Amino acid sequence: MSIQQKDIFICHASEDKPDVVRPLYEKLESEGFNIWYDEAEIKWGDSITERVNWGLIHSKYVVVVLSESFLEKRWPNREFNSVVNTESSSGVVKVLPLVVGDGVIERKIIEAYPLINDKRYLKWSNNQTEIVEELYKIFPEKSKRNFETDAKKINQKNFSDQDVLCRSNVSVNVQKVSCLSGNDEGLFITPNAVNGIPFSSVLNSLIENDKGETLLVKYLDKAVWKKIGMPNDSGQKLFIEIPYLYHKTLFVPQFLTALTRDVEISPGNLVILLPETVITYNHEGIYRTAASLRDLGFSIGVSQFGTGYSSLSYIQRLNFSYLFIDRSFSKGAGYESDEYTILRAICSLTDSLNIVSGIDCAEHKTEIDLLKSVGCQLMASPVDS
Repeated sequence: MSIQQKDIFICHASEDKPDVVRPLYEKLESEGFNIWYDEAEIKWGDSITERVNWGLIHSKYVVVVLSESFLEKRWPNREFNSVVNTESSSGVVKVLPLVVGDGVIERKIIEAYPLINDKRYLKWSNNQTEIVEELYKIFPEKSKRNFETDAKKINQKNFSDQDVLCRSNVSVNVQKVSCLSGNDEGLFITPNAVNGIPFSSVLNSLIENDKGETLLVKYLDKAVWKKIGMPNDSGQKLFIEIPYLYHKTLFVPQFLTALTRDVEISPGNLVILLPETVITYNHEGIYRTAASLRDLGFSIGVSQFGTGYSSLSYIQRLNFSYLFIDRSFSKGAGYESDEYTILRAICSLTDSLNIVSGIDCAEHKTEIDLLKSVGCQLMASPVDS
C-alpha cells in the first residue's frame, strides 16, 4: 500500500495556534494543499513522537512559524533542528520560514537562528492569500487545479461591469522601492487577489467574458490610491505592475490620465511595469500600448525580467526606462555563482543603455551587498508593518 505524501508540515508553538496556525491551516486546506497539522493528525491514544516523526519524514516542505513563543519552546525547536539537519545533508530546500511579530521580535529570531539570514522568509500579517500565491510557485500543479476551479465558479456567474467594480474587493501587494545608495524612490504595487481568489485566476476568467478591462480599472484605481501616503510634492515614483494589457483599446492610458489628474500625480512619476512574460506573449499589441503610454508622458518598465522566452529585441523597441530583474537570480547567489555572472551582465547592459536596473523583493544584507557590487540601482522590499 502506498503512503500518501504530505505537501506541508506546520511546525509551531502552541501559543500561535489561535491567531496564526489554525487560520493558515484552514486556508491551505481549502486551497487543496495536503497539510500535516498536529490537531488534525494526532488522534486520541496516538504516540505523539511517532506521529510527528512520520509527518516530518513524509512532508515535502516544513513551514516553520517563528515567533517569540517559538524561541522558548523545546519541542518545536527539536522539530526545526531535525529539518535543518535534513536540509543541510541533502542539499534540498525543505524549510519555509514564516516570521511572526514586529521588527524587534524579527531581529531576535534572526539572532537566534542565523540560518534565516540566508533564506527569504515571509512575515505573517494575516496574509494567507500571499502565502498561498508563494506556495503556488513551489507547487505549480496546485495553482493550475485551483485556477480551473476558480474559473468554473466565476464563469457560472453573469457579471456586469457594475458587479465587478462595486462587489469586487481587490487587494494589492505594496513594496518600498529604494536606491541601493540609501534614498527612497517610491512604491512598487502589484495585484494580489479579488475577494480572496488569486488575481490571475479572476482576471483570466473575466477576460473570457469581456470584463477583464473593468477589473483592471478597479485594480489601477486601488493601486493609485494606495499612494496617498506619499506627499504630492515628494517627487517619489509609483511603480504599478500591469499583468495584462488590452491592445484593442486605449482604455489603460485614458484611465491613467484621469487618475493622475484626480490624485495629482505627475505622469513622469508614474512608472508602468510590464511583466516580461506579458511582453513575450503579445509583442505587437504591447508595443502599440506602450507607445501610447509614452506619448502621455508615463515611464515604461519591465518587471520579472528573466522569466520570459524571447529574444532581447523588445528592449530596443519598447524604449523603456526601468528593468526589474526577477529575484530568482539573486536569491542565494554567491560571488562565484552563475547567477552573479548573469546579474553583472544584465546590469552592465542596462547601464550602457541608460536603463535603471532594479531587483524585486531583496531583504537580506548579503544579497543587497552582492547587488551593489554588480551595479544594480534599485531594490523593492516589503513595507514595514
